[in-house]
Amino acid sequence: MKIRIKAILYNENLRKARLDAGYSTIALLSKVSGLHPSYLSGLETMRNYPGIKALQKLSALLEKDPEYLFPELSKKISQKLKGIKELSFTREIDERFIVDKEAVKEGVKLALDDLPKKEKFVIEARFGIIDGKERTLEEIGNKLGTTREMVRQTELRALRKLKHASPQNGLKELANV
Repeated sequence: MKIRIKAILYNENLRKARLDAGYSTIALLSKVSGLHPSYLSGLETMRNYPGIKALQKLSALLEKDPEYLFPELSKKISQKLKGIKELSFTREIDERFIVDKEAVKEGVKLALDDLPKKEKFVIEARFGIIDGKERTLEEIGNKLGTTREMVRQTELRALRKLKHASPQNGLKELANV
């Protein structure tokens, strides 16, 4: 005959802080924090650990340090960082990816000049090429006196043409950088 004993571990610090802050149930804390009740239950029963945002929310709501609420977590982090005195990151710049912005603008303008007037307008308005403000299909449709579906089709047609544009406009050279 086998006897099974179910052992449930609790994060006593989190539970005590919740009760001390006046949140008698997990559901009440869930409403205030915006965190799902099953997630909070998992934190209290130590089935999972909190993410950074959840840790910040709980710490602020319960007015306790994160190290107090989750001592096991701070131990794990300190063990992983043990022996590391300083983290430094270097950023290497690959010369192949440095592109002259003016050259890109010029290439795009040349490519757009090959498009029909309506397609050129749709692409310029859609991507904010002229004034920096991206327009919706609806806004462009109102301006042209057509539906947003027709604008969408025009945009797709223009993008397809740009994708298969002639090598003279220089876009392919910029894309192959």
